Amino acid sequence: MVYNFYQAVSVNLAGSKDPEGSILAPLSGVIGGYGQMHGQLVAGSYSGNSQFDNVQFTGNVTPVPLPAAVWLMLSGLSGLGAIGRTRKAAH
Repeated sequence: MVYNFYQAVSVNLAGSKDPEGSILAPLSGVIGGYGQMHGQLVAGSYSGNSQFDNVQFTGNVTPVPLPAAVWLMLSGLSGLGAIGRTRKAAH
């Protein structure tokens, strides 16, 4: 789980709550409580007593195929290049 607080200026992790995920708060000052957190923290600053455990990502990321429009554009550009080369060779 990813908690994205991209516009927050402060985040308070009160008590011993473990969100079991990554917290993204790059502009924020984060205040931690006590206990431990399983995940990563990206923050502008941090103060508190929380223990952070680095949990490696074990998910599966599948590649996203190129959309058909990209293939059509590439084939059109290569066709224009071929026309340009034949016109240049004819002169």
